[in-house]
Amino acid sequence: MLYQSGKEQTIKKPGSLVGTGLHSGERCQVTVKPGRAGQGIIFKRIDLPGKPEIRARAEAISSDRRATSLGRNDQLIVGTVEHLLAAAAGLRLDNLVIEIDGPELPAGDGSGWIYYKLFMESRIVEIERPRHVYWLKEPVILNARGSKLIALPLAGDIFEINPIFEYYLDYGENPPGKAAAAFEIGGDDFDQIISARTFALADEVESLKAAGLAKGGTIDNAVIYGKNGPDKDLRIAEEPAYHKLIDLIGDLYLAGPVIARFIGIRSGHNLNQEMARILRRFIDGV
Repeated sequence: MLYQSGKEQTIKKPGSLVGTGLHSGERCQVTVKPGRAGQGIIFKRIDLPGKPEIRARAEAISSDRRATSLGRNDQLIVGTVEHLLAAAAGLRLDNLVIEIDGPELPAGDGSGWIYYKLFMESRIVEIERPRHVYWLKEPVILNARGSKLIALPLAGDIFEINPIFEYYLDYGENPPGKAAAAFEIGGDDFDQIISARTFALADEVESLKAAGLAKGGTIDNAVIYGKNGPDKDLRIAEEPAYHKLIDLIGDLYLAGPVIARFIGIRSGHNLNQEMARILRRFIDGV
């Protein structure tokens, strides 16, 4: 069911950053601009003929190859959107225009911190339009190859209850081992959680590059786990689980704001995206 909960939000002023895409290795400048009421989050490729736009919605998902990308008619518009969307979700940003001049959003340090910082510096403001949220009323359970993603209804007052995200990492006895992470949207520690960096296993780095991925990967934008553990100090305890949590939050924001408890168990982008599509169908059917 759809409910009104507060007002929509956007940013007060534009802001920009430049960086390199994790998988494409291509440079991209990102400029975030205020969005109008009810518009949603719009990506605009200013480097392409006609400057095509695409709304950040589940139906626009075009790839799950170690990231979430958006496109239409077999044309990629923007790649690796999950970290920016996680920052937007955590800050309850509803309406944005995001202009980009490359195929993939910059990786920054491998976390969502650069987007959190950009939004905060652009100042968050309310729009005089009610914010509509979808309140899940029935469980959704997805399974795939030993992974699971669950969405459960929450009880409470619509003005006091927030989405809850949990993630359970399990690499068995091998690094990064087992870890758990949890966050409730609106929590005070989002600035720490959004700084959790992406990670990879040392023995899969070459296979990723052979598959045409991680062309922009460096020691500065990922934590690499070898048999003896991470190649650098972790920023927060359970950092790998928190990064997977950030991916989950960002991917599911493609459905829009949804009141539910989400539990990821060894899940990744494929299940996240499937859940986002299911939730979006629920919302469109209201």
